[in-house]
Amino acid sequence: MHNRPCASCRVTHHQPRCGMNSHDAIIHKLYNFETRSKEGEHRLSAAKSPLRKPRMEQEMARKKKRDLIPVVRLSITNNADDSSSLFGPGVASLCAGVREFGSLNAAAKDMKMAYSKAWRIVKETEASLGMQLLNRDGAHGSTLTEEGDKLLDAYLAIEKRLGKIAKDEFAKRFK
Repeated sequence: MHNRPCASCRVTHHQPRCGMNSHDAIIHKLYNFETRSKEGEHRLSAAKSPLRKPRMEQEMARKKKRDLIPVVRLSITNNADDSSSLFGPGVASLCAGVREFGSLNAAAKDMKMAYSKAWRIVKETEASLGMQLLNRDGAHGSTLTEEGDKLLDAYLAIEKRLGKIAKDEFAKRFK
């Protein structure tokens, strides 16, 4: 093992006897270049040089442009309350889980969330909105209240409609 300055970057790297240093090994892995060693010089094949990437960048830009979609995040809040708690995507998912599973604990587990966190989020949101979202029945689970059910239905309908409008507008304006 010995140290020599790398011809490609002029930095001294720790080199094994084979001639390829750590810098060239990284470049080789990142760009899949052919590296050659001759008296400590490391050359990259011109066809695969990082300077010759405009075609690849154009293709990536085309793919990225096709994959762009608008995302609308709806939140419902109580203007009379100074709390930062909102009825947004997280609380809506918890409520939908309670509707589906009949339990806040099961809804939290389905979201890979601790039950204590789910409980805290629901309690803070209920306090902020000034309405009860869940009927709790101890060991028998939970159900949505009538108001909670209406709020969730309204939230899901508005979210769906806004998503469609955003997608259509985006398609018109960004081609």
